[in-house]
Amino acid sequence: MSLSNLGCPPNEAAWHPEVAVDAAGTLYVVWVYGGPSDFGIYFVRSTDAGGTFTAPKNISRTAESTGAFVPELAAGAVGEVIAVWLDEYEPYPGQSEQIFFTRSTDSGDTFSAPVQVSFRWTPEWSASSGPAVSTDALAQLYAGWDQGRIGAAPDVLLVASYDGGQTFSAPVNLSEGLGASGRLRIASETPSRVYAIWQMLRPRSWETMFRRSLDGGATFSELKRLSRGGHGSSIPQGIAVGRPEQVCAVWEEVNKGFDIFMRCSFNGGENFRKEFNATGRRGHFEGDIALDAAGSAYLVFGCSLRGVNPDYWWWGVCFRRSLEPLQ
Repeated sequence: MSLSNLGCPPNEAAWHPEVAVDAAGTLYVVWVYGGPSDFGIYFVRSTDAGGTFTAPKNISRTAESTGAFVPELAAGAVGEVIAVWLDEYEPYPGQSEQIFFTRSTDSGDTFSAPVQVSFRWTPEWSASSGPAVSTDALAQLYAGWDQGRIGAAPDVLLVASYDGGQTFSAPVNLSEGLGASGRLRIASETPSRVYAIWQMLRPRSWETMFRRSLDGGATFSELKRLSRGGHGSSIPQGIAVGRPEQVCAVWEEVNKGFDIFMRCSFNGGENFRKEFNATGRRGHFEGDIALDAAGSAYLVFGCSLRGVNPDYWWWGVCFRRSLEPLQ
C-alpha cells in the first residue's frame, strides 16, 4: 500500500516512510508529508495488520517549526510508540536543524508535546542530522543523532530517558572526536542494554564501528570495528536484537561494487562472529535487518533487477530471511 492511499492529497509530497509494530501487534507508520513549504511528520495506526488505518495526523507541529523531515520510529510494550525527526527550528540564529522527540502510550491516540533532545546552537556545536531511536520492553527510551562542531568533524551522540521522555540524560559522545562520524543506528533490550553502530572515518576508509552499554546508556564499551578494514568504505544500515543477548548488524560495503555484510553476537556484543556477505552476490545496497524472538533474521535491501524482467526498472527492493534461527 502506498502512502498516498493513507489520505495524502495528490498535489502534495509524501516520502520517507517508517514502520514499527508493538508487543500487541499494532502497526504504526510515519512519513514526511506536506507542501509546498510546510512539511511535517504524519502518523497512522492499524490494528488489523494493515487492512485499515486511522486518519493521518501531524505529530511534529510546534509554533517555531518551519518543517520536519527524516523520521525514525520505534515501538515496544503494548501501546508504546516513539518517534524522532529532524526539525527546521528557527528561534536561534544559525541553529538550523535539530532533533525532536515525541511519545505515545495509548497506541497513538495522543502524543506528548515535541521536545528537542539535541543541543541548542552554541559557538561549539552546530546543526544536527541523522536521528535514531530505540525502546525496550520496560519503556526505557534512547535517541541519537550526529552533530557537527565549528571547525571540527561531526560526532554521534546518544541520550537516554528512564521516565518516559519527561527528562533525558546528558548526551554521551560515542565517537569521542576520533574521526568524522554519522549514520548512527541503535537497538536496545532489557535489562538496560543499548547497542550502537555508526560510520567513522578511519585512516584508509569509512568503517562501521560498534559500542555497547550495559547500564542504560550511562557508560559504553571501548570502540570495536565491525566492518572489514581495508576492503573499501562501509556504510551502516541497521542493527537489531532477537533472543536475549543476540544482536546483529548489517552494513553496505563499497569495493568494486556493492555488498551487504552482516555480523552477529550471541553474548550481548562482547564479541562477534566473523562477517559474511548476507545478500550472496554483488549489486546490493541500502539494507536493514530485523530479528524475531526466536533469533531468525529478516533482511531488506536494494537490488538490481536488470535481466530479471525487461519491463522492470533497474533497481528494486529485495527480501531475504534465514531458514532457521541464527546460531
